[in-house]
Amino acid sequence: MNIFFDLDHTLWDFEQNSKQTLLSLYQKYELSDKIISNETISFDDFLFAFRTTIKFLWKQHNTGLVDKAKIRELRFLLIFKELHKLRNREKDFDGTSYQNLLEDLEEDYQYYCPRQPHLLPFAFEMLTYLKSKNYQLHILTNGFEESQKLKLEHSGILPFFKNIITSDCTGFTKPNPIIFNHALTISNATPQNSIMIGDSFDADILGARSLGMKTIFYNPKKQTPQYSVASYDISCWKEIMSIL
Repeated sequence: MNIFFDLDHTLWDFEQNSKQTLLSLYQKYELSDKIISNETISFDDFLFAFRTTIKFLWKQHNTGLVDKAKIRELRFLLIFKELHKLRNREKDFDGTSYQNLLEDLEEDYQYYCPRQPHLLPFAFEMLTYLKSKNYQLHILTNGFEESQKLKLEHSGILPFFKNIITSDCTGFTKPNPIIFNHALTISNATPQNSIMIGDSFDADILGARSLGMKTIFYNPKKQTPQYSVASYDISCWKEIMSIL
């Protein structure tokens, strides 16, 4: 049996790892008084602007509207713009005079964030259990090739996986069936002997379901999708042992 895992928000704790990275950048570059003249910006505001921006950018990426280079070009510029909006500034943020700072922030974020080690609770124990049962484990992610491999390496889970399939290397994002078919082909798997596990109902569950794969919706927030078609719905990785 082949098991395909999403990575961010499924195994790798994106929220904690990005927060830790952003806190170090906020302190290193003394951002509290650099983003808006004569006004202090708290770390909580900075974090909120990041999360709002990154959600927007990844939604754009997953629908093919922006590529990797554009995300990296726009990320911190849009964060600064969002902070100006939160402060009800009538004039839009002009990033021209901040260009060096924006580039330094992006470079540091790209370097430090994927090297953060935190996994979601019981993810390591769950992978150890599945490996002991001789399941073939693979990663199937919409993330970028180099950063996803760094995340796997620095969190200590790279050895668990036989194949790492990214949208970056295939040119297609989940839920496009092309990336699922590519993953099945290089893993010598079929929909009938495969399971997809992930936290995105649309990308992971509906995408895999369209090919006839079994699915496990990792659902720690206990969301209620409009159409519940996942084979299983779990809120904690400990539950996997009663399924597989």
